[in-house]
Amino acid sequence: MLSLASNLAVGLLHPSAGFWDEPVYNHAAQLLLQGKDCPTISLTVGSYTAPLATACNYEHPPLVKALVAATLYLLGPLSGAGFAGTVASFLSLRVVQLTTGALSLPLMYSVAYDISRDRRLALIAAVLLFLDPLYAFFSRVDYLDVPAVFFALCAYAVYFGGRRLGQVNEYAASGLFLALSLLCKETAVVFVLPLVVYHFLFRQASWGRKSAEALTILGVEALVSASGLQLYDSLARTPFPTFVSQLQYMVGYSTFLACPNLCNSPGSGPWYFFLTPGYWTVLLSYNLVLLWLVLLWVPVGVLLTWRALRKNRTGSEDRLFVFSSLLFASTFLENEFIYYGGRIVWMWYYLMVVPSLALGGAYLLTRPGIPRWLRAALGLSLVGGYLLAYYIGPGLLMYD
Repeated sequence: MLSLASNLAVGLLHPSAGFWDEPVYNHAAQLLLQGKDCPTISLTVGSYTAPLATACNYEHPPLVKALVAATLYLLGPLSGAGFAGTVASFLSLRVVQLTTGALSLPLMYSVAYDISRDRRLALIAAVLLFLDPLYAFFSRVDYLDVPAVFFALCAYAVYFGGRRLGQVNEYAASGLFLALSLLCKETAVVFVLPLVVYHFLFRQASWGRKSAEALTILGVEALVSASGLQLYDSLARTPFPTFVSQLQYMVGYSTFLACPNLCNSPGSGPWYFFLTPGYWTVLLSYNLVLLWLVLLWVPVGVLLTWRALRKNRTGSEDRLFVFSSLLFASTFLENEFIYYGGRIVWMWYYLMVVPSLALGGAYLLTRPGIPRWLRAALGLSLVGGYLLAYYIGPGLLMYD
C-alpha cells in the first residue's frame, strides 16, 4: 500500500508526467481500443524517430497495451473537469503499472520466504524492492517492464510455493506466468533460465522426472506465448499472417537499433552503468547502495555456500543465494549481450535486474556473521539512497 500511495501522490502532483516511449504505448493502446490496425514500416532510425511512426508498436508484444486499452475502456475519457478529471487521466493510462508495481512487493516477499523459510529475510527483500527508485518510477509510467517483472514474480511464487491453479500444477502455472511476462516484453525471456537451472540443481527427484517438469515449464511458456501473439494478430487484424511473422518483425526492430557509434560512446555500456553512476543519474536516479551490494553478497554467498557444500549441509539460505545469483547473471548478462551485439542499452532495461538485487541484498543483511553496526549502516544507507534519489535528487522528478 505504501508503494501505491507514494506513486499515486507523486503522480497526481505531476499528472502530465511521462517518459520517452510513453506516448507510443499510449497511442498503441488507444488504436487497439478503437479497433484500428497499422501498416508495417521499414524499421530504420529515421522512420522510428518520426512522430508515432510505429503507432501500433508491433515491435513489442501486445499484453501491456491490451491491458491499458481495457482500463481506458473501463475508466472512460482521458480527461475531465477539475481534480476528478486529473485523477481519471492519470489512472486510465497508468493503473496497470501502478497495480503491478505495488503487487510486486508481496510477491517478492512470497518468493523470498518460500525459498528461505525466513520471514525476516523475506520482509527485507520486499523492502529493498520498494527502495529502488528506478522500479518506483517505472511503476507509475506507461512502460512494459514493470508488468513483465510482475508476471515473472508470479511464476516464481507459484513454483517455489508449490501452488496450483485449480487442476494446473505449479510447473504448468509457472510456465503460464512466464509466458504472460514474455507477452509484456520480449526481453523477459531471461526469467526462465534461472528457474530451470535451479529446478535441475535442487529438485529432489529422478533426472527423468525433473526433465519432464522442466519441459512442462518451457512447453507451456512457448505454447501460451505463441498462442497469445497469434490471437492478437488475428483479433487486432495486424498485417502479420502468423505470430512467426511478427517475431521476425521484432527481430528486425532489434537489428535496426544496432548503433556501433552511439553504443560505444562514453557512458553507454552496462559496466559503465554499474561502476560509474554519474552518467545515469543525469537521466534517472536509482539506489546506488542496492546496486553496489552485489559486490558484497556475491563473494559472501560464494564463500558460505562453498563451506556448506564441503560439509554437505546446504540449507534454504544457500538455495536462495544460488537462485539470486542465477537471476542476477541472467538479467544483467542479457544487457551485456545486447550491448556487445552492437545495440544500445537503455537504463530501464535494468528493471529486470532489480529483483535479484533485492533478494541478494536481503540474503547479505540476514547473515549471522554480519556485525550489527555494519547491518545498521547498510540499512541506513539504503534508506538514505532511496530518499536522496526519489525525493531530493534531480534525476527522476525532472521528467515531471
